[in-house]
Amino acid sequence: MKKQLLSIFAVTTLLAFHSIPAYAEENTFNLEEATVLAISHSRDLEKSQLNIDRARINYDQAERKYDNADSPSSLDTYGRALSVLDEYYNQKHILEIKLSDAQAHGYQDQINDISYEIALLQSRINVQEQTVDSAESTYRKDQQDTESLRDKMNDAKDNYDDATIAKEQQEEALKYDIQKQYAAILQQEQNILVLQRKRNYQKSLLEVEKKRLALGGSSKDTVSQLEQTESAAESSLAEAQRSLATLKGNFNEQMGRDYKAQLNLKPLEVKRMESIPTFDELSPIVRKKTVKLSQLERDIQKKDHAVSDIESDRWDTSKSADDLDYQEDLLHLDKKGLQVDLKEQNAQVEQSIRKLLSDLASKQESETQFKNQVDTAQRQYDADKKRYELGYATSLQVMKSEMDLFEANQKLFNNERDIFLTQQALTLLQEGITVN
Repeated sequence: MKKQLLSIFAVTTLLAFHSIPAYAEENTFNLEEATVLAISHSRDLEKSQLNIDRARINYDQAERKYDNADSPSSLDTYGRALSVLDEYYNQKHILEIKLSDAQAHGYQDQINDISYEIALLQSRINVQEQTVDSAESTYRKDQQDTESLRDKMNDAKDNYDDATIAKEQQEEALKYDIQKQYAAILQQEQNILVLQRKRNYQKSLLEVEKKRLALGGSSKDTVSQLEQTESAAESSLAEAQRSLATLKGNFNEQMGRDYKAQLNLKPLEVKRMESIPTFDELSPIVRKKTVKLSQLERDIQKKDHAVSDIESDRWDTSKSADDLDYQEDLLHLDKKGLQVDLKEQNAQVEQSIRKLLSDLASKQESETQFKNQVDTAQRQYDADKKRYELGYATSLQVMKSEMDLFEANQKLFNNERDIFLTQQALTLLQEGITVN
């Protein structure tokens, strides 16, 4: 961005020859002040903060449960059972060596005693092996429970992160909405200036035509048509004024003010983008910043991990192979569904980038045309005003050229407003935020 200020919504040459009322400071706001008030009074943002607080509590609880179950007591039981079984095996090995030695020397009494001890020990080994199997099953179950708690903790952490990001993006989208409303109010105020001049011009035309009718130089039909035109101009002005009152009322309420409170908005001074990035430059930036894409990629990885967990469960003979196959098939289908969603989201990102770039290019191309129209209208107004001073033009001709100048400036004003908002939307898109 270069530090070039463009007074898009400032009253410049458009109002150079008209008085501007002083702002009542207590009811006057600039964009920054309006934004701060609107954010502080946003009920949606307040709800989003509650979602964050709720997600934080759930995450803390899940983390505590996981930490408490991180080293299950069944692991110690399983370890002690293995140690006892290992000791029995060592004792049996020693007895087998003694038995072999007794057999080599033909000590029959020792052979009988040692064989009896080995048989007793084998009975203990058989019992202990069952104890080890039971302890191992308990440990494996506790381990699975711990992994489940870990997964729940990770899910809770993801929910907390998602809620935090959602609020941040919601706040940025709200700022953009405030900019749109702010600009719409300024635009309608300028539109009313144009409509006032149209109404005044039509009134003047009607008065002249009535005088001509009185002198026999016109007809009642012509006067009637001008009366209808003047009435339509009056209606358009009244409708625009009602619309402005509604825009200001809604904006007042969004800032936490009374609907009917007086509201004056200062002109906007905004920065133009020094250069517009290309699609190829924008695409990787937007993809990286788009939260929905990262969330889908994360969910796909979770499905892969879940499949790996099922494969690890196949050692457990208590679990049906058919059930495990069924669960794995569902996980693969879920993953494919997420991959389709990922492709669709990528396509939407591309579409958003292309649309904004196209809109911005179109509006920038129109800007030159509108500026030329303003220059042409300004020259015509200056010429008519000079001719009027010299007595070669009527006041109606000056009024008409002044009205044309206002209309030309209004078109340029609207176009510049659109450029401003489109550039703001493009800036937000680079942060992964899509706005309408």
